[in-house]
Amino acid sequence: MTHDDHEKIDQLVKAIDRAYGSKKRLMLRGFVWGLFSGLGATLGVAIVVALLTLFIQAFGGVPFIGSVLQELSDYLPQN
Repeated sequence: MTHDDHEKIDQLVKAIDRAYGSKKRLMLRGFVWGLFSGLGATLGVAIVVALLTLFIQAFGGVPFIGSVLQELSDYLPQN
């Protein structure tokens, strides 16, 4: 191994130590990752549902959904 290889390995070890050396930093990173992944999943599902709704409306809807919703509303109690 050359001297440059040793320097690169040392830099990588220092970067890993900085990233995972502190429990507080590791927990914060996990929390932020979870927060943004949940937000991204929610936005993704909302966009897909909106596009699917627009697509269905553009082609005149699905004929049997109206009757299914009507039957469902007949079974639900009216408040």
